[in-house]
Amino acid sequence: MIIGNDIIDLTEPPPHPRFFQRITSEREKRYFSDSVLMCHQLWAAKEAAFKAIRQQRTINFIPAAFQVNSKLNKIRFEDIELGLHYEQDQNFLHCLAMPASCAGTYRISSSSPSPAAAVRQTLIDLWSDLGNKPITVEQIQKKNGVPQIIAGGSSRGISLTHHGSYVAAAILALPPS
Repeated sequence: MIIGNDIIDLTEPPPHPRFFQRITSEREKRYFSDSVLMCHQLWAAKEAAFKAIRQQRTINFIPAAFQVNSKLNKIRFEDIELGLHYEQDQNFLHCLAMPASCAGTYRISSSSPSPAAAVRQTLIDLWSDLGNKPITVEQIQKKNGVPQIIAGGSSRGISLTHHGSYVAAAILALPPS
């Protein structure tokens, strides 16, 4: 199964005024306003869905090809539909995308001088806090550009993201055995 997440640091400068037009489909332009917050919500959903779907297939990121529904709780790309979950405070917006039949968890942390190191440490901490056998940075590997945890001879769906002062890691829950 697949999982994706994206975080946006809301303290960073707002997107370009034409950003909304560049990332939305004609249908989305009818449903949504081009407010800064809406641009961030749509972008985070599309990024999170892209990160999830590319765990199953090789695709190019064309934002308008990812269709967000009018309630902002589902996104569709071709034949794949994912549920969306947002968390927001005054400083960040986070979006998690995964199939509605799946469960996942995530953790948001502040970035350090090295966002790549901070997001990996966030993943390691989250993994351990879920009761899993501890992992090392070396067990977080990329296969075809997609991060995954290699542990116990199998891989596990994960998603990593960072922007500005924030990082986030997401892990797909294992199905009940």
